[in-house]
Amino acid sequence: MKLELREFQETAVDQLLGQARLARAEVAGGASKPQTLVLASPTGSGKTVMATAFIEGVVTGNDEHEADSAPPSCGSVTSPT
Repeated sequence: MKLELREFQETAVDQLLGQARLARAEVAGGASKPQTLVLASPTGSGKTVMATAFIEGVVTGNDEHEADSAPPSCGSVTSPT
């Protein structure tokens, strides 16, 4: 990421990535309840920057978390004919 996160932002992103990994494991294990992650933080704390770092961490990984591959339940996208 081009912006350097503040310590509290790094902590929040790491917690989100960890919770996302747990939620994904629950779904893979057959969890029937919806899985929801919430990023709540005060105005001006950098929620957009943290959300961007979270998405980047999911897609490309970071120092503490590996990138997630597409879950096996994801189907392919086809174009309408």
